[in-house]
Amino acid sequence: MPNAILRAGPFATSADSFLNEPASTPVNFDGATLPVNCANYSGSSNWSWRYLMISAVGVASSYFNANKDETEISKSFTAGGLFEGEGLAFAYQAVNGFTFSGSYVVNAGDQQGVFSGFNIVNGADQSLFSDTGTTSVSGDFSITLPASTTPYFVFLKPLAEGDGVNATVSIDLIAET
Repeated sequence: MPNAILRAGPFATSADSFLNEPASTPVNFDGATLPVNCANYSGSSNWSWRYLMISAVGVASSYFNANKDETEISKSFTAGGLFEGEGLAFAYQAVNGFTFSGSYVVNAGDQQGVFSGFNIVNGADQSLFSDTGTTSVSGDFSITLPASTTPYFVFLKPLAEGDGVNATVSIDLIAET
């Protein structure tokens, strides 16, 4: 019989695991209130997988649900000259570790040879996945997220500098245990 988990959420911060959805959305990831997912895949009709999207630092962000019938979501980000904290974030609880996968494209614009990259980090700012290069990077990621009885925070962050930088992050919502 699987171990029971005391359900946190539906939102959490690093200081409090039992919060309701905030009245306003954060403008950056610092201390942000994140949705807590309790399923390891989006197909649950009882609980949609939820994310926080920061499309521009300092601008009101948005929470969104992944439709239970979707198998992939794709979000785009554009910055005038530098990504400073845009990206996607969520928290989860899981009895077992599971695979989280997707793809990314980060383009540093018209400037050749400038830094670009894509990182996935946890709440302790430890790297779970990283890819860096010049001008643009793209690829697929597949990481195993650990079992966690308390909310485990995950941040997907494009990195680039240059005129008209842009990024697209696609996430496969069906994660495998």
